[in-house]
Amino acid sequence: MSAQDVVLYNQLQEPDGNMVSASSSISRSIHLADDFSFSADSKINKVTFDGAQIANSLGSILLSADFYIVEGEALATAPGTENVVYQSVGNLDGVTRLSNGYLQNFVIDLSGKNINLQANKKYWVIFSVNINAPYPSSVTDWYNFPGYNTVGTSLAKKYTNGAWGNLPTGLTFKIEGKTTLGTTETFTSKTNVFVTTSVSQTLEVKLKDFKSLSVFDFSGKQLLTSEKTVNNIAFLAQGIYLGVVTTENGKRISAKFIKK
Repeated sequence: MSAQDVVLYNQLQEPDGNMVSASSSISRSIHLADDFSFSADSKINKVTFDGAQIANSLGSILLSADFYIVEGEALATAPGTENVVYQSVGNLDGVTRLSNGYLQNFVIDLSGKNINLQANKKYWVIFSVNINAPYPSSVTDWYNFPGYNTVGTSLAKKYTNGAWGNLPTGLTFKIEGKTTLGTTETFTSKTNVFVTTSVSQTLEVKLKDFKSLSVFDFSGKQLLTSEKTVNNIAFLAQGIYLGVVTTENGKRISAKFIKK
């Protein structure tokens, strides 16, 4: 089962934080990174980075962009040298700049790349904009907005001068694509996943080795993800849904339930 495109991960802007440069030029290089994970196996189709440029001249000095997806608990080496899932370096293939005055967002189209990521694994996005500007260039640099780091496990990181450093906030970025329920799922009415499978207000997981819960409709759209055993589902319309429970040992068990 595969879903229509949905927002898989969305790290919103932190209004009180500081923007961070993610610009590279001949004289220096800065790459920003932040981590993410999914509760269900997913195919990534689009990544958006929200940012700005003070000089409002990015269109005339933009040369290319670097973008990576890497897997791993930590970043220890230069971008593109370890655990690379996907990379596009030194070009603008599939990259669209959305300009609205000084606001400059970058959208990366990955729909034709077949990037499939596994549930409950830690991944990182790494991004940099290559510009034709001297250093220092604070007004011509592209800056990523700081983001609330509420879902990822690490705050953002910056790679410059040959080393990774920590940032005080996350990045503002969004990942869109499809959730996929693979052949490893167990569909069986014999498994007592939920206390009851006909509910109106709350859905309670019965499994003792519970780790997380995801709820899907039968188009495959993910409607809920949670690490709570008891969840309010009053917002769901009446109908049949699929609950996918991930256990502590990584097993994923699926069971239908009815929302009354």
